Amino acid sequence: MFRVGELAVYPMHGVGHVQAIEEEEALGVKNVYYVLQFDGEEMRVMLPVERAEESGLRPLASKEQAEEVLQFLRRTPFGEEFCGNWNRRYRSNMEKLKTGHIFSIAEVVHSLSAREARRGLSYGEKRMLENARKHLVGELCLAKGVLRQQMEEEVEAALRK
Repeated sequence: MFRVGELAVYPMHGVGHVQAIEEEEALGVKNVYYVLQFDGEEMRVMLPVERAEESGLRPLASKEQAEEVLQFLRRTPFGEEFCGNWNRRYRSNMEKLKTGHIFSIAEVVHSLSAREARRGLSYGEKRMLENARKHLVGELCLAKGVLRQQMEEEVEAALRK
């Protein structure tokens, strides 16, 4: 259970602040909701507390997990990721992003960055890479306690290795 003021990661949205925990009634049923606000976005998400875990809401990665992610990004690109039809690859990457797991997001960033360097990306894959990288960098900089610009440079350097 999260508390007001804590950070939480919500799949496809990134890191949000738990602004409030509110009780609302809809169709005669009372539910308790987390109210999440995401930096740089006007959007506010109300997520039922009882469905938080199944929807993928999770705590921010630890500093140790952040280091493991950066080590993963430094690996030599896989050969298999360059194969396949773009539609199948896009769906596979989207499923990984929907999990919200930091290592799944890192895997998408890693594979699409490697593909971009070798062959280029479709418009949809470019947007997917931008969003995945934005969410990954956002979480890593908070987990490690560094500025966003510094983490962007660190991720970029890791991907170039």
